[in-house]
Amino acid sequence: MTRRSRRLHALARVAAQASGAVYVNGYKDRASDPFVREAQRLNARDGLHPSDDGYWLWFRKLEQQAGLSRRLQDLCGERTTASPPGSVSCESFA
Repeated sequence: MTRRSRRLHALARVAAQASGAVYVNGYKDRASDPFVREAQRLNARDGLHPSDDGYWLWFRKLEQQAGLSRRLQDLCGERTTASPPGSVSCESFA
């Protein structure tokens, strides 16, 4: 990770803590970044946005580091498990 990236992540971590948010580290160096290694599968055709598989990878990262499903369940007041490629919303917890 470059010095600039480390500084940015440190600032984001501090800002998250100060506001009560959860910091999720999605940084990978180029050699191990799945969006670089599997660009065709994980990036949309526009080259800017993730594909469905890319968003699912992000969801799993949020799940691992921040317990996203549990947080959504607490917010929605119901329980279920999201699965690809479906969207996650309060309705999906019914």
